[in-house]
Amino acid sequence: MTNSFSHLASNLIIGLCKGSRLLLPYSQQFNRDLGYSLFRLEASFVLISAPGGGRSHPDIVTVSSKVGNSILFELTEASTVGDHKEQQLTRYSRVTTADLTVVLAIPPQSARTHDVALILSPQAIGAFSQHCVDRGWHYPLLTFTQDDNGFSLRCESHHRSYAVGAVGAWM
Repeated sequence: MTNSFSHLASNLIIGLCKGSRLLLPYSQQFNRDLGYSLFRLEASFVLISAPGGGRSHPDIVTVSSKVGNSILFELTEASTVGDHKEQQLTRYSRVTTADLTVVLAIPPQSARTHDVALILSPQAIGAFSQHCVDRGWHYPLLTFTQDDNGFSLRCESHHRSYAVGAVGAWM
């Protein structure tokens, strides 16, 4: 992952969590209306409830007690799903509420449900979308781009595309 992709995408999520004026109206929806805040960057935790255990390493974790949801964000510029990425995505599919509350220490009121969202380059969306469909994973897939007009974060939901809005209600 290049520094610009990971830093810019991370900063965009942080801005959404902090209600940045530069990201209105989306930051208002994400932060104030839905109650999401930044919980951890570069978290690493052991999966205590999954057979075979393992570790999960989301790039960003956001939480909301208002909607009772946590989001584990994985940022990747990989254009295909290789063995390492397959193992990582499989571990994400085994994350449980106990993993989030007992090991990662997310408050229970912010972990009644959880999502794993992948932030990808537009070139990777086809490979990751098909891979997730084939395995029955319902991860929201977001594309992150930068051009002369600024940044774009779009939810690509298995062949459907939405401009960024709100997770749950947001995606």
